[in-house]
Parts: sequence; C-alpha cells; structure tokens
Amino acid sequence: MTAHLVFGFRRVAVPATIGKKLGILAAGVCCFILAACSTSQAALVSSEPFAAPAYTVGTELPTLNPAIAGYTGAWTDVDFGDAEPAVAAGSLDYTDPLYAPETGNKVGKAADTAGIGPTTSGRVFRLLDSSLLVNATTSGTRYLSVLFQTGNENAAPQPDIYSTIALGNGGTSDAQRELYFGIASEAFNLNSPDYAFMVDNNQTLRSAFGVARDANVHLFVFKFNLSATALSDSVTAWLDPTLGAGEPAGGVTFGGVDLTFDRLAISDYASNSSYWDEIRWGDSFNSVTVEGFLACDVNANGVCNSTDFAIIRDNMLTSGGRPQGDLSGNGFIDFTDYRLFKDHPNRVIGTDAGAGSFDAVPEPASVLPIGIVTLLLGCRGRTWRRNAE
Repeated sequence: MTAHLVFGFRRVAVPATIGKKLGILAAGVCCFILAACSTSQAALVSSEPFAAPAYTVGTELPTLNPAIAGYTGAWTDVDFGDAEPAVAAGSLDYTDPLYAPETGNKVGKAADTAGIGPTTSGRVFRLLDSSLLVNATTSGTRYLSVLFQTGNENAAPQPDIYSTIALGNGGTSDAQRELYFGIASEAFNLNSPDYAFMVDNNQTLRSAFGVARDANVHLFVFKFNLSATALSDSVTAWLDPTLGAGEPAGGVTFGGVDLTFDRLAISDYASNSSYWDEIRWGDSFNSVTVEGFLACDVNANGVCNSTDFAIIRDNMLTSGGRPQGDLSGNGFIDFTDYRLFKDHPNRVIGTDAGAGSFDAVPEPASVLPIGIVTLLLGCRGRTWRRNAE
C-alpha cells in the first residue's frame, strides 16, 4: 500500500508505513507548536537570592551591581554609618517545607558589643527599574516577600534600634519611606518588642504582628493593591503566613493611601546580628512564597541568560527536573520549556561568569526543523533496515 503526501506543490507517493509515521510526526510537531504558543508566564517577576558569583562572601553591598531582574544601578551607601550589610555564606533557612527552596547566600551584619555607631552600622539602597517602581499612575496588584533574622544576642545596650527593609521614593529619609518593616523599636514607637511595619511613615498606619523578636527566621509578605485614583492604594501584611492554600485570609491592611516608591533600602542599625534573604516580587501570593523562581531561570541564580538556554538545549527531549531544564514541571524537557525561557520578559543577553560564550538563542522556527529532520532520518533508517532483513 502507498500513501500520498504533498510537499509544496508536489504530490509524492511513499510506502504506507512511512506515510503513517510522517502523519504522526506532523501531529507531534503541531502539538509542540501549540504548547509553545499557549504557555503562560510564571508570576514571579524578580528574585534576589544574593547568589555567587555576583555576590562574593565577605563583600559589603555598596558598588555591587548584579544583573537581577527588577533593579537598576549598583547598591549604594547612604546615610549614617560605614558598616553596610555584607554578603554572608549560606541562605537563611525558613522552616516551612512548603516555602520555595532558598538558594545563594544572605546579606547582613554579625553581632557586636560596641552598640550602634559609625563603625558598626550602615544603610544601602538599590533603585527599582520600571517593572517594579510605583508612581501615581501605577495600578494593579503586586506582592513582596523577604526572609529576615535577628540573632537576638542582646550583647549591648539598645540592641535593636533599626533593622529593616524600606521602600522609599526619591531617597531614604523618614519622610520618603513608603513602607518599612522588621525591628525598629524607636521608629515604630509601639512600646513592643514585636516585629512590626509602618506605611507612608504615618504613625496611624503602623502595626505590630504580635510576634516577639527571637532568633528564628521569619517570612514577611506584603500585598500592594495599587490604583491611579488618589488615596486608593492599600497594603496588606503577613508575618509567617500559612502556605500551600493560596493567599490566606486575614493579615493587617491599611488603605486610603497613595504609594510611590523607586528604591529598596536595607538598614542594619543594631548591635544584634541582622540578616536578610530571598527578596521576591510577583503578581500572586504563591509566586513569592511556594513557587519562588523565574520561569526562565533554570539554574536558579536569579538571572535568565544563555547559560540557562544551554541547559535546556543539552537536555532537550529527555526526562528530568528543573536542574535539567524542566520549567513547566511535567518531568520532561521539551519545547514548552524552551518557550517559557525564550519568551520570558526577564531574559537577558549574556552568560554566567565562567560559563563561556554561546550563540544567540535561536527562534523556535529554527529549532523545530532540526528535530523534524532527525526524526525523519530515524524513521527512514529503521524502514530500510527492516526491508533489508
């Protein structure tokens, strides 16, 4: 029996067995294309794991300028003190098993007995790029999560004056802070040793979380509901929320404000040790807690580049997990994973340090024909062998 196939304007007769294989192959190719075109993007838009080689253990943050989605320019020293947060080995370990695994290192300072002074304290900030900054016309919902730990050593008087992360607009002074959270025994002025936060530098928009400071690692999560209408923004905050069932009920919410911020600042005015890690921005609660990775970042170092593409390329059409390039989570590396990488808005040009160089990432149209030809030759070879037996 024979089958007839059309190539361009020519009708070609081929053995029925080959025709059947070609039909199945064509259907498979169509499935690849449809899957690639219909893939949605992950909700995490920025992840800062303080990973090597961009962050070297022992180096203070000022002047470091890693390529992390959502940020622009280098970390900058500002305000009182010359002991800015530095990179420390290992990630903070949050104990909830549902939290997306930590990677990289952490940043902060070790404990001291000298108290708060110019040689034991410091503050740094980094500017947000257009994907994260908020102005008067910004609308929509976004989420921020951060891991924080104080050692709670209490080896000097006033051990916890100000250990916070802040979102500022135009600067880092009190009046320019739109949100800050952590430990600030003087600034929060709540007569409480609890972890707390404040919105819009407004004493009426502050709250403690009801958790006294300790030496445990804690997870802060914030939800920003943003509107272009005046006085219509709101912030909801959670400390150590329940994970695994989507956005939890409750939290502490303050509304009726106008939020604008263009930078993230870390302050270590404490004699207790203070460490921060895994600063994540996303458009859903799960994206910054239980998912926690950029869809295009195969090696989970916070950057999507040709190094990630090479991993997908080398493992194409094989079984594997995320380290092998399975970004879709189906246990197989295919064109769906390639499309998640290729179309992600945070993909950048370049490679990881020491990874060598690669050609530009090809378009799917140039990748598919190679796979088709390979499969066709395999089918034809097997047919020839069977006919020869």
